[in-house]
Amino acid sequence: MASPPPAPAATGPNSVFVYGTLMAEEVVRILLSCIPPSAPALLPNHQRFSIKGRVYPAILPVQGQQVNGKVFKDLTDRELEVFDLFEDEEYVRKTVEVSLTVSAFQPCRHNLIAHFISNSGTLFFIIIISCVVQLMEDVWNFQDTSEKLLVYAYIWVNPSDPDLFGEWDFEEWRKVHLKDYLEMTQEFMDELEKSESKP
Repeated sequence: MASPPPAPAATGPNSVFVYGTLMAEEVVRILLSCIPPSAPALLPNHQRFSIKGRVYPAILPVQGQQVNGKVFKDLTDRELEVFDLFEDEEYVRKTVEVSLTVSAFQPCRHNLIAHFISNSGTLFFIIIISCVVQLMEDVWNFQDTSEKLLVYAYIWVNPSDPDLFGEWDFEEWRKVHLKDYLEMTQEFMDELEKSESKP
């Protein structure tokens, strides 16, 4: 599969697909001092990998695979620049197409009234089962509204990196590494602000 095209110069507002540590709003808040609007998204024909000795993941184009993440919308050029600096030279920002998917289920419109009469005829039960056919309704009324969107994504520079392996688990990362990662992110921003304040 051909590599995604290089990203053009940012002209804002910008949309960015994130799939790793930037899915944590705590990290994004430190970097941007806000949480931009976001939506869940899927990036097709790519795969997410763990990186040996690192706590963050990488993605590479892989036919038939997909990466779940989310898209941050309406980023300013300055906010995009902060993301660029945070991702560093090990990633390249490229334009990719993602799917913003919302699953809509119609409410159940049916009730089933079941009458059970005992063999002796002395007991009479009326059981009202609300939405007993909910699962059937969900199947028939499921709507997959998938919006395609061109966004930026940070792709690992080295496609043959021997340190890439397995899958990366966001929830496991949150449990084990989030606290230290937030401290590192704050240190990054402190250094960035200090360097930019120099004449």
